[in-house]
Amino acid sequence: MAVDPVDAGGEWSSGSSEGHTLAIELSAPTLEAALARAVEGFADVLGEVHPSVTMDQHELAASGSSPSALLLVVLEECLRCRRDGRLAVTLTDVEQDGSELRAVVHSVAVDPEHDHPGLGPVVSWHEVTLEPSSDGEWSGRIVAR
Repeated sequence: MAVDPVDAGGEWSSGSSEGHTLAIELSAPTLEAALARAVEGFADVLGEVHPSVTMDQHELAASGSSPSALLLVVLEECLRCRRDGRLAVTLTDVEQDGSELRAVVHSVAVDPEHDHPGLGPVVSWHEVTLEPSSDGEWSGRIVAR
């Protein structure tokens, strides 16, 4: 049985950096897994989700001229969900072909009490990068205010 590239591992860590509201570092063995880890990290920064909350899902079809541009598209979709009162928590069924991306975004209703108060509905992106490293892994960084 083949391993789904989204579930193929990877990790992320989050925090704040030099006055920025959030900073996320991520790494994963594939581009698809890196995008999925970015959504998980971003969700962790934006709010808390109780494990029993029911998730909704919708398809995302987008394009971007580079892996970093695809990451930005995914992050903007996370923000769109948040403006709609939802928190994007996972990304599955990710298919990337050149500049085209298709995926399924899973989201939950966000409880205003558990929403990140320091991050507004519009974000100033200071750094959004995603690129392959010399060891074949993918690494990225997200910094926003």
